[in-house]
This record gives sequence, C-alpha cells and structure tokens, in this order.
Amino acid sequence: MALLARTLSDAPVEETRDWLVTEIAPHQFSAHRSALVQGSWTGWFDMAVWLKTPAGAMQPLQLELVYRDGAGEQRVAIDRCPVGGHRTVLLNASLPLTFSGRVQWAAFVLKRLAPEAKVSLDLCHLVPQERRQRFA
Repeated sequence: MALLARTLSDAPVEETRDWLVTEIAPHQFSAHRSALVQGSWTGWFDMAVWLKTPAGAMQPLQLELVYRDGAGEQRVAIDRCPVGGHRTVLLNASLPLTFSGRVQWAAFVLKRLAPEAKVSLDLCHLVPQERRQRFA
C-alpha cells in the first residue's frame, strides 16, 4: 500500500506508505454479541497496539483499523501519537464500530509511515465490549 505525498511547491516528493501492523482474525468481530451475518450492526470494541520505536517517534504515528465487510473497505482512525523520544508507544481507543454483515478481513495499519521509520509491533488486542445505554 504505497502512497506518494505531493506538495504544491517544487519540493521533492516524499514517499510514505501505510504499514500493515498486523492482521486481525475476523472471528474477533463476530464474537461480539451484537454481530449479525447480514444487515447493519454496531458493537463497541477496545483496541490497543503497543509499538517499539527504538529511535523514538520521528514523525506522528496514526493508527487506523481497516476492515472489509459487506459494504466494502472501511477505515477508522483509532489514535495518534506526536513526535517524541518515546521508545514504546501505546495507541488505543474504545469505539463503537458499525458493520454490514460479516467482517471478511481486518488489520491495524499505521497511516503514511516514512520508509526510514523504525517501528515494530510489541503487542496488540481487539476485545468486544458490551455497552448498555444510560438513561437519565
């Protein structure tokens, strides 16, 4: 998934790419109690990715969940980390996700990562959650 970032000036083209952090087994989504085989459904999920950045985060790191369901490919922004000398980075969120039928494929992806970036996966998880509506 190579991307080219272009500016309007005469500056050289800076190559970036979306980096596939890890694929997620589709059954982790279908394990949610709201999951449907057909039709639209929404479920809350806790998501976390721990990354090793031995040289520090030399650019902002933005984590996305990318998945393919009955409606095609979807992208959801999860979390973002600023530039810094962090040796490890935690990107996480608890979000409601809406699907059309079964999830066929899913992955965590770092968006627009520079080729020289030194990043590796330490741990990750995606856990279905049950949220109850709160009444006033």
